[in-house]
Amino acid sequence: MQAIEFKGLRVFADPDATRNSYMSVLSDRGCTCAYCRNIRPQLPDILSEDISGLLHHFGIDPLKPSESIHSNRHEDGLNLYSVIYHFVGQLDMSKPVHEIATAKGGRDYLTDSVELSDKCSLLFSSAYFPHHKVFDGSNHPYIEIYLDGVPWVIEPLPES
Repeated sequence: MQAIEFKGLRVFADPDATRNSYMSVLSDRGCTCAYCRNIRPQLPDILSEDISGLLHHFGIDPLKPSESIHSNRHEDGLNLYSVIYHFVGQLDMSKPVHEIATAKGGRDYLTDSVELSDKCSLLFSSAYFPHHKVFDGSNHPYIEIYLDGVPWVIEPLPES
């Protein structure tokens, strides 16, 4: 494990083990809902060089998120997403973390969120989150990236 620091946050990661895990994940796998199909092809253009570099440093393939969550559609048609990437490692508990309760009475932790731009922030979490089969059965932390201002580029959603 190596310590990785980013914008005042620090976690321990095993980039080689993470990279090996992501090699078995197919690029076109995953959810086929409209929200996921909208963001996946945009990731190369949306993720900054800083974020892509950070993900690569962890051994993560930026084009293979564990999950993409659509959080909000603004009046102007742009969208807020949360994109999740798992990695092999653990949070650095000597740094400030926030304890969160789990549904089963356990404890999970997350770091503060760091703002990367007015449209992007990220945090690290140890909370359980459904993820790739290669990470199932283990307690792998993840990087959660919030992306605001994502355009809608596929077929229109029905008005709700």
